[in-house]
Amino acid sequence: MTKQDLVEKLKPFLGESMINYSILDLNIPSDIPTALLYSTNDLWLNKKQFDALMDITSSYKALYIAQNDSDETFRFDLPMSYEEYINLNLYSVSFITSDKFDWVIVIEEGLESGIGVMIGDLRFIKNFNTLYLDSLTDIYELISFHYRDQARNPKSIQNLIKLLSFVHRLPEKE
Repeated sequence: MTKQDLVEKLKPFLGESMINYSILDLNIPSDIPTALLYSTNDLWLNKKQFDALMDITSSYKALYIAQNDSDETFRFDLPMSYEEYINLNLYSVSFITSDKFDWVIVIEEGLESGIGVMIGDLRFIKNFNTLYLDSLTDIYELISFHYRDQARNPKSIQNLIKLLSFVHRLPEKE
């Protein structure tokens, strides 16, 4: 699969904004469920996030991983170990999705380590939120970081508000 093919399949979640942006530039439609992932392991999910993802993708066949700064898309058969995953040579904003293309995770290096946004169908996001138990701690750490960072970065609180809009946003009707 080419990166352009991947971009086309993910348009329902990312619109036209998939190429060359920051997570802060995402304009996700308000009826699309999201979850914030903080902190990631730089451009990779941390182990607990990865384990929750593997648990809910047991019926999937493959993962696709792409990056902003590359035209390559990599396909990995599932199950995949965390060691295989973290040994990938990622160097820019990365996108992870599956062979069903019913969700995507966008991960950006920055802040203290990295940050991700999971975008997908309601069932997938709810299942992830059930299995990933560190969400509240992650949100606290994100708020703490931005509060401390405001002396260095005058836009820190503005950025925090945008990032908090990705916290477990679920549609009002199922």
